[in-house]
Amino acid sequence: MINTINMKKQPKPSLKPSELVSAKEACATAGISAATLYAYVSRGLVRTYPDPDDARRSRYDAHDVDALVARKKRPRTRSEIARSTIEWGEPILRSAVSQIRDGRLYYRKRDATTLAGTESFETVTSLLTGTGLDFDRSSAHPTHTPSSHPLDTIMMALVKEAAKTSGRDGPRRGARLINQVIAAGSGVAARKDEPVHTQVARGLGAKPSEQDIIRRALILCADHELNPSCYAARVAASTGANLAASLLAGIAAFSGPRHGRMPDLCAAWLDSPDEPRLKTPEQSVPPGFEHRLYPQGDIRALDLLKECPAPEDWQKKADMVLQQTGAHPNVTFALACMERRLNLSKGASCALFAIGRSVGWVAHVLEQRKVGPKIRPRAFI
Repeated sequence: MINTINMKKQPKPSLKPSELVSAKEACATAGISAATLYAYVSRGLVRTYPDPDDARRSRYDAHDVDALVARKKRPRTRSEIARSTIEWGEPILRSAVSQIRDGRLYYRKRDATTLAGTESFETVTSLLTGTGLDFDRSSAHPTHTPSSHPLDTIMMALVKEAAKTSGRDGPRRGARLINQVIAAGSGVAARKDEPVHTQVARGLGAKPSEQDIIRRALILCADHELNPSCYAARVAASTGANLAASLLAGIAAFSGPRHGRMPDLCAAWLDSPDEPRLKTPEQSVPPGFEHRLYPQGDIRALDLLKECPAPEDWQKKADMVLQQTGAHPNVTFALACMERRLNLSKGASCALFAIGRSVGWVAHVLEQRKVGPKIRPRAFI
């Protein structure tokens, strides 16, 4: 039995029901999207409380929403505008690769969860990057490193590739780099005519009956707007860095515990004693929970958890987190659950995340080369 969780509890509202509004009502009043509303919540500008009639939903302080409307009417300083662009605020860069809108994720205007239900990883790669993986993938061999963690192996593979400056550096090169990430992350080379998800499932220790959930996870991890690793890859690309070097910038950003290693941190928290202290200081919820762009729950996590439910003890903790904070599990929780439930190899959840996201890295680098000058933001005091 779980007694307590060491995190900030969501206070019970002292407001009348009429002073609490739904997300739809808050967005309509303030003239904002659901993603922007949740960004305001995360910054403490709008207080939120569990809906007494449905614990899966939240209610919002109407007074805070009215204050937002008043703030929008006054001019913002340049520093306020600059700060808002890097703290889950307004979009700052045009991209056709993916978009999060109204709680859904779209890859080039196509619903990502629909694609995950019907398409192959190869098809989604072609959709996002404009090139296929239909040539001989067996030429990409695993990279062996002293570290047993797949993210370190992928990084070393890209270091070697980045040092190669000869040859063409376009979409086909991008496809070959994705194949190299697949081999490095899964630890096995592709067999002839073997689909990517089968190769990855085999390398990570999944059973043949579990291959389809691997395919779903790879697709749902393929891209996610301007996440830190894709943005880092774009910044490198904007300077003229070659494709592999740009992907190396991406994996470097991805390797941090707040991004690509989050599934590991989530699993450690879920396996910890009843009063864990594994949150980073600035977090009010445990690792693996909450995503500011999905106020009603990360659609990727919802999709994966339907196919691969959380272990019972982990689900109990997830239920308590939701009850106490209103925070839903995000995709890193779902990936951690897959590694545990399917008894995959150590670090497999991070490997799935990185292999999938390598498609986004390539797509963003290719797009940046076509549409953007050097990315060079200014600083302010």
